[in-house]
Amino acid sequence: MERITKWDGDVPAYNGSFTGEPMDDMHPAWKAVHRHWRPIGIHLEVMRRLAEYEDTGLTPEEITALKDMTGEHLLALKREELDNKLVHLPVAVDGNLYVPAASEYGPTAIRGIIQEIYVYASRHAENPYITLKVEVDGKVYKISDDLIGKSFFLTMEEAVKSAKGEGKE
Repeated sequence: MERITKWDGDVPAYNGSFTGEPMDDMHPAWKAVHRHWRPIGIHLEVMRRLAEYEDTGLTPEEITALKDMTGEHLLALKREELDNKLVHLPVAVDGNLYVPAASEYGPTAIRGIIQEIYVYASRHAENPYITLKVEVDGKVYKISDDLIGKSFFLTMEEAVKSAKGEGKE
């Protein structure tokens, strides 16, 4: 739908001729009137409302459809939109990750503390790329989230099992 209004700063104005006649075909005197005319009073309020409506980019039918939706329906749509964009991480900053290790007493695990989490998103990739900055035994590692469950574990028990060689096929 073609816009009828435009914004001149914070004041709405007609976008072209208010007679419907193309500006190029107008008499120069009328062009001057059109160029300098600004709505006042009720005309200003009507123009402001029309300009604000046109700013939505929606057609009257789309506005009616939105108006007919319930608040719960809109909330469900928003939740669905957010669920498609949110990344649910199994860990948090200051959380623990465990690394399988061996000691003189047998298989064990060393606790690491997650210092930072980086999420890299690309519109070309289906899933974001996530890296974690983890401090383990005084050393800092930057790891990919796909190492969780392979080299780094969420629980000490899982890490000890890995150190023992259990759970591997």
